[in-house]
Amino acid sequence: MPDLWTYGGKYDSIHSYALQMGLHVIHAYDLYFLKANRGNGGWIDGPEGERKPFKVGDRAMSHREYADFLAKQGILLGRTCITNSLAPDTLDINPFPSDSICIQHRRKLAADISATDTMIYVDDPLYLDEIACWEGHSKELNMVKIGKELIHYLGVSKEAPYRLLHVTRGYWNTEKTAHAAGSNVDKMQSAVGGGYTGLIPNLELQDLIGQHYGDVAARSGVRCLDFDGQEFLFHNGFGTYSVKRFFRNLTQHAAITLRRYHSEVSFEKSFFPCKCRTKKDFFIQQRCQTDHSLYIPSSLECREKRMQKCSSSTST
Repeated sequence: MPDLWTYGGKYDSIHSYALQMGLHVIHAYDLYFLKANRGNGGWIDGPEGERKPFKVGDRAMSHREYADFLAKQGILLGRTCITNSLAPDTLDINPFPSDSICIQHRRKLAADISATDTMIYVDDPLYLDEIACWEGHSKELNMVKIGKELIHYLGVSKEAPYRLLHVTRGYWNTEKTAHAAGSNVDKMQSAVGGGYTGLIPNLELQDLIGQHYGDVAARSGVRCLDFDGQEFLFHNGFGTYSVKRFFRNLTQHAAITLRRYHSEVSFEKSFFPCKCRTKKDFFIQQRCQTDHSLYIPSSLECREKRMQKCSSSTST
């Protein structure tokens, strides 16, 4: 769909220009690449729209507010994302990297290490001396995962006993911990560097990433998503099936979340006169027992909690 790309962070007149040109998408390309962060539950600016990146005149707006503003004029809000690349400081990387991230090679730890050791010995050096990244050879993405710790390194010693060289423990703000001999040393499958920096999820975790973008579309109002880095969808080894499955999950989940969102908004408004706080109280996000899941209460659970909150607030 033809669109307008913005630069300079000024949105005062862009909607007017779009209408005069007969265009119906405004693409906020001057904002950062959108990361796949399931930790925000689809609320890019926070559940109450705390962040306000859009400036229209003297008014600052969240994604949701600006999307609603544009929708009244028949215009969609668009953003560019890095597809399935799992960036640092997102739910599936920090503070504990998911076990559902793709790996290139698996080796074994040859000797115990403490939380501070940088002498890390492995049973087999084969292919570990290669930079993980496929394009540009981004050295910053060359890492292994032992337990729940990411460890950056560059190179392997040439002779036995083989050890990783130039080691940085607790990479990407993961926790430095002790590891026992025999632990898996997994060479991580990375995307590329720069704005695309991240690791690649396996097919099951990628399903949840697709659903997350559906939540973003519904809850933050971003109805036009430019998936930069779609080549990363091939990195899990499932080829074109991975691409089809990713976008199917996204669109199906977006439709479900849209219905749920509008139901929650209607319920929110019906209880506005009481002392209840808004959806921030009820969109509590937490990890499930499964490593790569995020729990978001259904609209029914939100209603039940809202009614309990109202009951307690009106009785005091």
